This record gives sequence, structure tokens and C-alpha cells, in this order.
Amino acid sequence: MIEVSEIKSPFLRKTIEQRGINDDLVTDLLIVERYLRRPELTDSVVALMLRAAIKDHPLETEIVGRELKLGRAITEPEIEELQTRREQSARIALSNS
Repeated sequence: MIEVSEIKSPFLRKTIEQRGINDDLVTDLLIVERYLRRPELTDSVVALMLRAAIKDHPLETEIVGRELKLGRAITEPEIEELQTRREQSARIALSNS
């Protein structure tokens, strides 16, 4: 199990503080962070869990990924921009179907 002090994503640390460690979202985000930090340790089970986490929590997983890539917490305006882009993509997908 990963120690809270080892977590790089500020969003994930904040989510753990708010929801506790025994939470489905927290578990999924821990999987995402672990994979993004060490993709070479992935096996097929982890890959399935990662895909499920991304499907179930697309915005949150994107936030964690962005924070790990940038090496810093992303701001509320950046989170709102991600959310707006996701909503626009969803509307476009619905209109094309």
C-alpha cells in the first residue's frame, strides 16, 4: 500500500483528507497515480482497473494525471477548463450519434 506522504498529486491528497482512504474514488485515483508514476509495473489486472477508473471518474483521473505531468497542483480555473472541455466533448459526441 502506498503511504499518503508518498502521494504526489495534491488533488489526490485532498480527496483522501475529505473522503478517507476507504473510498472507491480514492482507490481508483491511487491506481491511476501508481500507474502514471510506474507504468512498467503494470500487468493486465492493473490495466483493467486503470481503464475502469478512467471510465468511472474521467475528470478526477485527468486532474491527477495533469498534476503528475506538471509537478504541481492545478488551479480551480484549470479544473473548470478541463470540466468545460469534457462537457463540450460529450455534447459533440451526442450530436454526432
